[in-house]
Amino acid sequence: SSVEEFVLPALDIVLKREGIPVYASSGTVVDHIQEQWVRGSYKYLAPVQSFPRGGHLKPFFSDEEEYEKTSLRPACGTRFRVN
Repeated sequence: SSVEEFVLPALDIVLKREGIPVYASSGTVVDHIQEQWVRGSYKYLAPVQSFPRGGHLKPFFSDEEEYEKTSLRPACGTRFRVN
């Protein structure tokens, strides 16, 4: 976010074994991030040791109505593939 402080909406982290999930329903929810106040930026470190190799992770808003208010774009350099 370009704002110094903001509310990060609740997110579901979705795993798909073949390719990157295009829709939340096309994969399996493997983690959930609660709504929270963020100062500066938020960094999510996935517990990849518990995920199968070769899968891809992608965040989705837990509440689909958030897409009407906010865009969700991971930072440049974000790695989606579980190695």
